[in-house]
Amino acid sequence: MLSTKPTLATLRASVRRELLDPTGKWWSNAELDGYINDWQQSLQSQFEFVWGVSTITTTDTSISLSTFTGTPMMRLDAIYFCAGGTDTCTSRMAPRTMSDLDTLQRDWRGVTNPEGVLPCVSYQTDANSVAFFPPPNGTSTYQYEFEYPVLCTMTVGTNTMQIPAWTQFSVIPYCLYRAYSRFGPAQDLRKAGRRRRQWDRKLSRIKSTWDAFLPDKAEQLRPGRRWASDILRTRPGWPPR
Repeated sequence: MLSTKPTLATLRASVRRELLDPTGKWWSNAELDGYINDWQQSLQSQFEFVWGVSTITTTDTSISLSTFTGTPMMRLDAIYFCAGGTDTCTSRMAPRTMSDLDTLQRDWRGVTNPEGVLPCVSYQTDANSVAFFPPPNGTSTYQYEFEYPVLCTMTVGTNTMQIPAWTQFSVIPYCLYRAYSRFGPAQDLRKAGRRRRQWDRKLSRIKSTWDAFLPDKAEQLRPGRRWASDILRTRPGWPPR
């Protein structure tokens, strides 16, 4: 049933059945599992179906992204802040680039631990950490909540797919397109091209289903938009002056 999320072993068996390779003569389980994970992550990258939330309590003025080891993130999105260690985080921090801060307050780098002023802006000094402005005083305990799309992977046969169950109809054309494209004795570029066209049609169907039946995302949550991609990144000439 499309309402039931299949396991990695179930998806692999379906793909192997379509490949007419029940004994694994041409494609190993590890190879097919890699294609299935690539399929799931491809859809997650384009549609960001699955989101995670992590709560961090710290006195630090910046947080390393390596902290999020339990649920690996694809990218940063919303960050919420509260002054207490156990309070509910309801204040959403404004994401800005370092260029934005240069425009808003040119001496912002010299601001240190203002008394009674809580951080309200998040920015990235590099690709591996996120910092806050005005900077926390470094002694009080603050709590932050991070919302972000997660990296979806399945490692053992009993793991279930993480993206919505109704997308599973697209796994076979994607995996067969990859399998037949792979160099080797079982390579068949004609079949690979046909399966690639089927995958493109399935992808279009997933997009039309999302647009027709699922709620529209907020502007910041839309992947691939210029504003969303620039908001936590710095590049020369941005923002325009």
